[in-house]
Amino acid sequence: MLDDFRKEANASPYFEDETTEYFEEVPPASPRGKLLGMTAAQRLLIAIMLFMMTCIVGSLMLLVFERVVPF
Repeated sequence: MLDDFRKEANASPYFEDETTEYFEEVPPASPRGKLLGMTAAQRLLIAIMLFMMTCIVGSLMLLVFERVVPF
């Protein structure tokens, strides 16, 4: 009787074979030097452009609010 239970337990589809191999999923490594999909030179160019835009808008705001007066 106990042998029958053991056979049923081993034949149950709820148990997995011990021969099954498990592999851990590894996320793909991001390429070095890429942030937001841009190279260092591209990021530098965007930073310079943002700096120039800030300077220009700031200068225009000073003129609009009459904090500085052109000659």
